[in-house]
Amino acid sequence: MHLSLLPAVFLACTSTVLGAQYPLQYGDASIPAGGNPYDDVGWYVDQEYTNKVMTSKAVLLQPKTAAGNATAALADLAGNTPTFIWVSNMTMVDSRLDNSLMDTRAMNKLRTDGRAGPITTMFHIYNLPDRDCASGAAKGEISNGATSNDYDQAFQKYKAFIDKARAKFQQYTDVRIIAVIEPDAIVNMALSTAPACLKAKSNYFAGITYAIQTLQFPHVALYLDAGSGSVVNTAAKQAAVVDQIWSILNYTTHPGPWMSAGITRGIFTNKASLNPLLMKTASSSTSTNAGAIAASPAFDAIHFAESMSYLLGNKTLVSPLLANNRLPAKVLVDTSRNGVYPIAGVTSEWCNVKGSGFGPRPTDQTFNAVIDAFVWSQGGISDGTSNSASPRYDPMCAKPVAMRPSNATQSPEQGLWFHDLFVNLVTNAKPPLNQN
Repeated sequence: MHLSLLPAVFLACTSTVLGAQYPLQYGDASIPAGGNPYDDVGWYVDQEYTNKVMTSKAVLLQPKTAAGNATAALADLAGNTPTFIWVSNMTMVDSRLDNSLMDTRAMNKLRTDGRAGPITTMFHIYNLPDRDCASGAAKGEISNGATSNDYDQAFQKYKAFIDKARAKFQQYTDVRIIAVIEPDAIVNMALSTAPACLKAKSNYFAGITYAIQTLQFPHVALYLDAGSGSVVNTAAKQAAVVDQIWSILNYTTHPGPWMSAGITRGIFTNKASLNPLLMKTASSSTSTNAGAIAASPAFDAIHFAESMSYLLGNKTLVSPLLANNRLPAKVLVDTSRNGVYPIAGVTSEWCNVKGSGFGPRPTDQTFNAVIDAFVWSQGGISDGTSNSASPRYDPMCAKPVAMRPSNATQSPEQGLWFHDLFVNLVTNAKPPLNQN
């Protein structure tokens, strides 16, 4: 359904998911078996994101000009759009994750929009040891260190992080939760030959499988990041990523620490990618040409999603352990950066790209059987710093196509608000943010 963004008194009612009637009332955020977790729900608007947008709006209105007023109005619309919340260190479990779930609970108690499902909150769980091993722009708080003992301690720290997140998920069973487990990690495991990634691979595998098994709840839908068509851009690379996902899920069939086999809804694709939803020369996939798509990877986001879903679906057919709807192979597609394509001078660049814009706004009205929803993974946060002296510096962020702030020398560190990038995304949004 279309987005529901306003808090209102929640009324007990009945909804239909995949033809089955199910009653939902306040306190019940469970996801019907096999159902799309986004069906007929409200979407939580992250208040911290909105507050950052308001800081940019204040800048746009000083001094007041016609152009500034127009951009500020668009910023308002962007600030009222649901985005994923990044939980990227231990402290953020108690702050970002807990606060947003508390806000969502309060909003669920006040709803009058008549929707059957609860308001849904979306998270990226992102704190593996030596995360972002192929780049470094998003290095985290946990390091694998130099010795085997360091390596083991790193995994224990990650387990503590996941255990803490589990406790929060368990505390808010009245809030529906969407969680993408460790963006970028699986693609790096499958494709990267960087020494840091080869070293991190074992802890990546152990961490992701532990997270899947530990975060199992009826009100939680889990997705695994499968990359984008600009990186996973050959049949061999697609096969490698699918094999890695299959290996992880095959392992999680064994009961985990909480005596629960791992269940995932599917995959997350196109994170912060410029890849458009559909190229003009492409046609939508059907059951008759899905095989052809799988054999010839598609660059655009929809065909990539269909291709990976098809490959994963076929992979489960050869493994009885992955049967029984354990991997529906449904897909989330990130449209937070793909409003403009192509961009002159941009090939494989990904960091704070000049001329990029917000893409289609989040919705579950995808008109595609394998795509659960179009989502915004991130709004105006920086992809990385251009400061070469920073420990998290990546040369991609200093390329000519990468934005620099108008009032400073270097772009902010990854994850920090980047006003100029946000304005860039707002003004270049396609479709325009003021177009319904």
